Amino acid sequence: MATDNGSEGGGCPECKLTLPVKQTFDLEKAVCSYGFFMMAPNLWIPSTCTLQRPLRLRDERSVMVCISQDKLISSSLNLLIRVRLLGLETLTNEDEQYLLAQVSRMLRLSEMEESAISEFHELHLEAEAKGFGRLFRSPTLFEDIVKGILLCNCGSMGGLNALQVLFKEKLKRSMENMPLFSF
Repeated sequence: MATDNGSEGGGCPECKLTLPVKQTFDLEKAVCSYGFFMMAPNLWIPSTCTLQRPLRLRDERSVMVCISQDKLISSSLNLLIRVRLLGLETLTNEDEQYLLAQVSRMLRLSEMEESAISEFHELHLEAEAKGFGRLFRSPTLFEDIVKGILLCNCGSMGGLNALQVLFKEKLKRSMENMPLFSF
């Protein structure tokens, strides 16, 4: 895992993180495995195979990230997931670990998940050939639960619309430093 701070071409400040993944990992297949990638606050950009969405820092502030896969590294046994944090020049080691853990959860990159996927692929060779085996999820269980409830109770379009409204309200409140939920 590496951090590269700075901005490209004089644009807005950004911080870059990397996360190694196995040669068999395919970001597009992992993210687009099910319709959750279409739900706010996720934004999948097909032309660049990039996922854009906010993630939380340890202090509960949100930062917009762009997640992509580097497929150009041929000298390594691993590929890299690149995580660009927009509008952020520096990052503590704790926040770096916190963000990478969220990305790892979303893409199911833990050793336990990798083991389960390998076992599944041993049983279902066709699934392995097609890249099936991962189900994209949210960075937190809470977000997964909210999406599950909305999908089950509102229908797919109603759930997508409800999440869009909820996300816009959250974004507005975060700009005003107001919590969306107070427990």
